[in-house]
Amino acid sequence: SSWYVKPDYRSFATLLLSRACKEKSVTYLNISAAKHTHKICEALGFKRYSQGQFLGMPVLTRPDKRSVIEEFDGASPLLDAETQTMMSDHVGYGCICLLGKREGAVEPFILVKRRVKGILPMAQLVYCNSNAVYASFAGAIGRYLARRGIMFVIMDGSGQDTGHHTGLWGRYFPEKTPKMFKGPDAPRQNDLAYSEIAVFGI
Repeated sequence: SSWYVKPDYRSFATLLLSRACKEKSVTYLNISAAKHTHKICEALGFKRYSQGQFLGMPVLTRPDKRSVIEEFDGASPLLDAETQTMMSDHVGYGCICLLGKREGAVEPFILVKRRVKGILPMAQLVYCNSNAVYASFAGAIGRYLARRGIMFVIMDGSGQDTGHHTGLWGRYFPEKTPKMFKGPDAPRQNDLAYSEIAVFGI
């Protein structure tokens, strides 16, 4: 999930990280690196796959009348077995698990409840098949969340693929919690299933 080195031993921090991530066939994620460690991580071979975050109000997105949002109730004949398991596991973690339905197709969405400065309720997008898929269902998702007192959703992005041109209303924050990886398989944005954000809500 995360790592920490006591002050007396911080001269060994880079050695610890390099040893922990030495398997070249494995893809490692670092989705919560402290700002002062970014250069260290990059020197050890980590690359950014998400540059910042987009804070939006999906309730302001024009709705698609063909789109319907429903809570995941534990089973859906349109989901494969692996996705069914993922959704069920995240219900157990306390996440908001939704199904977006349109013209006979279904899209899974997972969000986790957060609070800005411990006060303002919001949600963070933990899983979707792509940013474009989220944008196409954002209006319906926003209305579902608004009825439950949640007006804002934060999601990973890199500037060029989030914002008004996708129909989303909000603000992009460059350099806000960039996500990094090391290994052969570059992750895609907003696939944080089974990460500490989903499991522990942090």
